[in-house]
Amino acid sequence: MTTVDWYFDFISPYAYFGWPLLKGLPAEAEVRYQPILFAGLLNHWGQKGPAEIPPKRVWTYRACVWWAKQHGVPFKMPAAQTFNSLPYLRLCIAAGNTTAAVQTIFEALWTTGADPADPGTLAALVSALGVPPERLAEAGVKEALRANTA
Repeated sequence: MTTVDWYFDFISPYAYFGWPLLKGLPAEAEVRYQPILFAGLLNHWGQKGPAEIPPKRVWTYRACVWWAKQHGVPFKMPAAQTFNSLPYLRLCIAAGNTTAAVQTIFEALWTTGADPADPGTLAALVSALGVPPERLAEAGVKEALRANTA
């Protein structure tokens, strides 16, 4: 069996676009979802993210809208960009990094226009995935995210 480690952050529209492409892997491939904190990588390398550079942000948003339309992918920018993806990454880990958890979170953030900073958005996902809210603050969940990012 082939194992594929897929590292991603929910903050990235490119990760959202890459998500459905995983279905093109051979049927026997096992995908291990590895949520990482993109901001941690940027900080490590002393870089800014695309959304933090105004001209790049505008180009990125336009490119994403174009790409989604060209490929028939449902896409609606979140009400706030950039947003803090940390609770969503922790939620994914707390939910077991399952295919269903990854899909549910991506769809909520990139197809609805919801505001990821709205506590109600996170609360609805926590409920939908059946995760006790206190799990997001557990040391094991935090350490798993740190380890993935490292």
